[in-house]
Amino acid sequence: MRLFRKDFLRGVTGWMFYLAVLLGLVCCLRSMFYVMFSFELVPVGTLNLFFGTVVFNEGGYLLIVAPLIAALPFSMAYLDDVRSGFLKCEILRMRPASYAFQRALSTAVLGGLVFVVIMGIYLLICLFVDPRASLRGAAPYDFVFKSTYAHTMKGALGLYLLQCFEYGACYALFAMGLSALIPVKIIAFLIPVIFHQYIHMLGWILPIGEAMYFFGIAPSATFSATQGDLLKMTLGNAFVGVVGVALYAIGFARWRRGNWMV
Repeated sequence: MRLFRKDFLRGVTGWMFYLAVLLGLVCCLRSMFYVMFSFELVPVGTLNLFFGTVVFNEGGYLLIVAPLIAALPFSMAYLDDVRSGFLKCEILRMRPASYAFQRALSTAVLGGLVFVVIMGIYLLICLFVDPRASLRGAAPYDFVFKSTYAHTMKGALGLYLLQCFEYGACYALFAMGLSALIPVKIIAFLIPVIFHQYIHMLGWILPIGEAMYFFGIAPSATFSATQGDLLKMTLGNAFVGVVGVALYAIGFARWRRGNWMV
C-alpha cells in the first residue's frame, strides 16, 4: 500500500483539496444565511442549525456543486500520471493491478474525506454561531435516518457523515473513470455535475418505462437525505461508483494496449 499512503498524503496536503473544502464551506454558509434571514423560525441549537440549514434544506447550494467538490482532490491524478509518464515508471516497480487498485482507493477515500472535513468544519461553525443545546424536533417524513434521529441526533449525524463519505467516494471514482476514458479534465469535471443535476429529467423524457426506472436509481438529493429510502439512496451512489470503476478499467486497459491518446 505504498502508493496509497503516498497518494493520501499528497492529496490532503494539495491545494485542490483545500479548494474543495473552501467551496463546500461557502455553499454551506450560503445556505445558513439563507435560512437565518429568510425564515421567521430559525433552528435553535448547534445540531438543529446544522440539520436545518443543510440536511433538511434539500442540501442547499452544496447540492449543485457536490460532484465537482468530490472530483477536485484527486480524481485527475491518474490522468496526470499518464501525461507525465509517471505511470510507466510506477508499472515497472509494481504490478499493474496493484497500481490500478491503489490509485482508485486513494481517489475514493480522498473524495469521501473532503465531505467529512467540510461537514466537520461546518458543524464547528454552527457551534460558534449557536452553542446552545439542541432540542430534537420533528424530522421530515422522508428523512432516511428518521428512526435514528428520533432516538439520538448525534447518531443521525454520524450516519449522515457516512452517507456523505459514500457520495464523495463514488462521484470521485466517476470523475476518475471519465478522465481515464476521455483525457480532457474539464469534461471529466463537468459531466458528473450535469449527470447529477439532470439524470431524473432525462429519465422522464425517455419514453421507455424501464429507462425511467434505470435513471431513477441515480441519487438526486443526497445531501438533503430526504429520499425516504436508504437502500435506494445507497445503491444509487454505488451505481455511480461502479460506472466510474468500469470506465477506469476500460481506460487503463486501453493505455496498457498502447491505444491511449492525449
